[in-house]
Amino acid sequence: GGNMKLKKKKKDDLIIFHSGEIVEVQIITKELERNNIKVYPVDENASVLFPANISPGGIAPFRIMIRRKDLEKAKKVVEKFLKKKKN
Repeated sequence: GGNMKLKKKKKDDLIIFHSGEIVEVQIITKELERNNIKVYPVDENASVLFPANISPGGIAPFRIMIRRKDLEKAKKVVEKFLKKKKN
């Protein structure tokens, strides 16, 4: 069994954390980065993986990608940020 497949650790998987308007995405990205959560640019290939998110002839929403292991922390950051925005 010399079948050595390179397996990435699941928690290092990149996941789409949020998608929305560019302004909102930029603000959330800044908040995440301030909290030491690395945000990855979504390249054009992502739209191939998620064709449902693209309306025909329309533009895809802007997306924020993070590592799976940062998800819980990112959720807390955004929740805190959204509470602040309401007040």
